[in-house]
Amino acid sequence: MATLIPDNIDFSAYLDDTDAQHKVRPASAFADDVVSFYHSPTGPVGDRMPWQKTHDLIRFRPGEVTLWGGMNGHGKSLVLGQICLSLAVQRRRVCIASMEMRPAMTLARICRQSFGANQPDSCNECDCITVGHTCSGQVPGAPDGYRPNIREPRRCIAFAPRFGTMDDRPGRQLWPELVKPFLVEMPAPAKAIEAAKDLLADLLKDGPRDAGEILATAEGASIPKRTMQAAAERLGVSKVKAEFTGGWTWTLAKTKSSTV
Repeated sequence: MATLIPDNIDFSAYLDDTDAQHKVRPASAFADDVVSFYHSPTGPVGDRMPWQKTHDLIRFRPGEVTLWGGMNGHGKSLVLGQICLSLAVQRRRVCIASMEMRPAMTLARICRQSFGANQPDSCNECDCITVGHTCSGQVPGAPDGYRPNIREPRRCIAFAPRFGTMDDRPGRQLWPELVKPFLVEMPAPAKAIEAAKDLLADLLKDGPRDAGEILATAEGASIPKRTMQAAAERLGVSKVKAEFTGGWTWTLAKTKSSTV
């Protein structure tokens, strides 16, 4: 037989309160939040929009709602798609509820905003494309002589971003699901990197050198480009683009010296 546990809760007082009395809280309930507000770090707080000039003007803070209004066809969805893309780059989760566009169309338009073209063409941003627009990329684990199909430049394991790009991840990191049919590329052996470091230090001992010349010399010494790049990172080599249309130069980092 069930028994009731005695208690001293006054349900009648709760039922007598109005809906507003249940939901409206006194100012004292926010006392701790007010104290935290005055002792929080100064400066803008929250997620940024993609445009540099807005970073100090507006941020998206937790617990707040932003409404975007405008006439039909004025680009509200286009702008919000760019903002969603920026939030994704900032490692934020984004939920899109569109009652007008199919999910595939919405995502395709955001992808176009990402690569800045009507059709995806990652080959244009790949360091493996030669002057004659042929692919020199090597896919790890693939048969000898295999090269990606540049007529369908979408996702590629051999993708190697050009120097100076914001996202410097190679293809095997951008699209890990494509690595399954092939062997995973292993890091360059320690001895190979040490040999590349010695060659790079010798080439840069007299000052900056053109990156193309360095990599050509390394190729003549049977040192892969990726091994040279790994050696450059370990030596702290500075990579600078001379002009907007010019090439890249590598400079050996200066070491601190002490005088007696």
